[in-house]
Amino acid sequence: MTRTFPASANDWDSLSAAYEGAGNLEGARSALNEARKRLVEDKTLDPARRAALQRALDARATRLAAPK
Repeated sequence: MTRTFPASANDWDSLSAAYEGAGNLEGARSALNEARKRLVEDKTLDPARRAALQRALDARATRLAAPK
């Protein structure tokens, strides 16, 4: 999805979630950072969706920062 829609913060968030679920924490962190960058620039999101995505990104960042 990120190849088709590289500017989509939501797609980068989905990639981060997939990596996290697969146990690829390095990939998850990388995609998370990309999602955060894209969120600032993504003009397709309405304010409510932007806020929800920001909360999801923050929650994932907290999980990924926790030692395993």
